[in-house]
Amino acid sequence: MLSYDQFWKAMPTVDRRQAVAAVWTAKLPRCGLPKTLTLESKVVLPNETCCASRAGRIMEVTKVSSMSSLADPSVTFAHAEHEYREAWNDPSHTRFELPPANVNKLLKDCYRVMPDKPVTRSMIWDMETKKAWDPLSYIPYVVSEGHSWGRTKLQDGSARFSRSSLQRGWIAPEEGRVLEDVFVSPDQQTIFFLGRERMSDANGNELKASKFQPIFHVKHGVGGSEEEPLNLWSIVLLTPQPDVRYLAPFEQMVKEGLLPGFIEIYIRKDLGRQLART
Repeated sequence: MLSYDQFWKAMPTVDRRQAVAAVWTAKLPRCGLPKTLTLESKVVLPNETCCASRAGRIMEVTKVSSMSSLADPSVTFAHAEHEYREAWNDPSHTRFELPPANVNKLLKDCYRVMPDKPVTRSMIWDMETKKAWDPLSYIPYVVSEGHSWGRTKLQDGSARFSRSSLQRGWIAPEEGRVLEDVFVSPDQQTIFFLGRERMSDANGNELKASKFQPIFHVKHGVGGSEEEPLNLWSIVLLTPQPDVRYLAPFEQMVKEGLLPGFIEIYIRKDLGRQLART
């Protein structure tokens, strides 16, 4: 048996962060907890990290994590949104948000398209959902292997599934395995890719993310009107302190001033249009 302090100190930092996020989104009991727990117990959070309690008690929390069941009815899109926001607001993390990409304006200014027809918001959302499930088809310039499994409909109408891929490092010369807990909201037309250190595959085997770069979360979304869609994208890397080295590839994307590669691929592959940069 372990004391609460021993259990908490043994927990990986990333799990502590996720536990903190879960406390604020779950309706959990604040008292009446046992005095000891085992390694099989759910993640716990010392109350000194939570202003809801000052008496040294702790709260047992169910975190949104790769190790929780994809069929867990208590998990919603709001949990993923909260986890992303908490990570984004952590001053030790490294974050970047691309300027909203006006798809049709960029097509007009930077490309030749045949036939020359506008792209709609519905099309961009269709692209986002397909790319989320099938990264190898839509981001082959980043991913050399990728598959998804366990798609589950959540009680709020959103979807959740797991994704594993071999990806090029943001700044590292090699590639490694990236594990993501994916949440898709048709209502908000937003997708969260929450990076995980480990998760279970479709057969229950444990997968582990490579250590070649920090775990990261990505937010994809669609904004604007049906006629003038905006592609939205941001990322937060769970670094121990801000690391400007990771900003370089995103700053280069802004400097190039082009559509993301996955939109180019969708226009060619799914819309059947000829597309060339001018």
